[in-house]
Amino acid sequence: MDTKVKQSRTMSVKVRMAAAILALIFLAGMLGYTFILHILNNNRIDQGIFIDNIDVSGMDAAKARQKLEYESLKKLNRFSLTIKCNESSWVLYPYDIDGRIDIESAVAKALEVSGRNNLFARFVSAEQANDDKLNIAAPFVYDRSKLINELNKIKNAIDRDPVNAYYRFTPDEDDKFTVVYEEKGVNFNIDEVISIIDSELLKQNTSIVIDYEPEILQPEITAADLVGKNELLAAFSTDLGDSSENSIHNVKLAAAAFSGMVINPGQVVSFNETVGERSYERGYKDAPVILADMSFAEAPGGGVCQTATTLYNAVLLAGLEVIESARHPFPTSYVDKGLDAAVNMPSPYIDLKFKNNKKYPVYIHTYCDDNQIYFEIYGEPLEDGKTIKLRTEVYETIKAPKPEYIEDTEGQYVKYKGYEYVKVRSRDGFKVKVYKDIYKGDSLVESLLLYDHYYEPVKGIIYTGVRTPLFVPLSSDNAKYELPNEDTIGEAIEVSIIGTFH
Repeated sequence: MDTKVKQSRTMSVKVRMAAAILALIFLAGMLGYTFILHILNNNRIDQGIFIDNIDVSGMDAAKARQKLEYESLKKLNRFSLTIKCNESSWVLYPYDIDGRIDIESAVAKALEVSGRNNLFARFVSAEQANDDKLNIAAPFVYDRSKLINELNKIKNAIDRDPVNAYYRFTPDEDDKFTVVYEEKGVNFNIDEVISIIDSELLKQNTSIVIDYEPEILQPEITAADLVGKNELLAAFSTDLGDSSENSIHNVKLAAAAFSGMVINPGQVVSFNETVGERSYERGYKDAPVILADMSFAEAPGGGVCQTATTLYNAVLLAGLEVIESARHPFPTSYVDKGLDAAVNMPSPYIDLKFKNNKKYPVYIHTYCDDNQIYFEIYGEPLEDGKTIKLRTEVYETIKAPKPEYIEDTEGQYVKYKGYEYVKVRSRDGFKVKVYKDIYKGDSLVESLLLYDHYYEPVKGIIYTGVRTPLFVPLSSDNAKYELPNEDTIGEAIEVSIIGTFH
């Protein structure tokens, strides 16, 4: 190879090596310069950095805070939050929600931006300080729980539940039903309002005005929905017959507890809870009731089983759901076999319960006319104009056993021979099926067996006297006997299952 070429290549390598060494020396110098700046300006904010438009360049955290405190106080004093809703206004100030200007976070961000932990970044930042201006906002912060507390006060003033349309029921007037129209509700959504507030704070607004439109809540039932929902569903009556005055009084008193009743969808009605204890204090009088041995006695509330029975039949005819019911131990005189309803309290506790299984309320009207007790039920009729009829079928009769005769040696019921006292009357037993027949017009479309009931036969109990009557002749054609003073109790209209029943 030519000697001159070799010398030229050697010179080129030396030049490149010298340039590299000079570059390293320059870089080391710059790093050293930057390091010196880092030592001199440790924990200081770079040039060109502002907080809330206040120049904090070259300041440490303490000086920056000191410079910002006065301006932040003025900014805080200008802050207000106005909420307008439904033609009313509420103004909240910082002290209401523990509001403050967060200088600390703004200064920390300024130091972070300054790149104090990155020497090269500091060098670049220092070089560009005169060209770039960075403004950092000191945010307004508040106690969320206190803001929620203040907004709850507004919510309590604004909120209104929707009100469904309904019928005002006045059963004793000619126009029993009056429509009360629905009302819309209002909901002040706190979470939604807080979201709006936070959005405004991000924009650095110090005078926030929120025109809030609350949510409108629609009622579930309107007046239009009620059309046709107050028709007569069922009317049932029973004859008071020759019942005692006290028994009729009790029947009417118990029935009055139901008149005007409005039963909402899904509501369960208890006869005993509605009527309450049958006591003198509640106005009930003594009338015949059935005891556990199937004999009769006087007790307050006798007769109310007829009220329960009348209601029970009306409930079945109206298509309502019977939850609980019981039959008497033998049939009653005022309703077909199998359609009676026994009730008693406090012991044994026997109840009649039913449920409004319709989508709309039902209404009860009771009254007495021409020695009849009536129950009327109004509400939403069955679909497709269907109606209900009740049908009973006695498919077996069981003859009563022969009565038991007991000598009344104590003279409790009867004293003299030849006389007797029927304490319990013998009664036939019956097996009866009860059907609910569903009609559309005059056509039977469905027949449902409700239950199969068995009235057990009752064995009579008859007491006979054991004493010989005293004979006192008064004349040849007249004689006087010392006759027993027999106080007997007429047979009650209603009966029940066990114990003393009303």
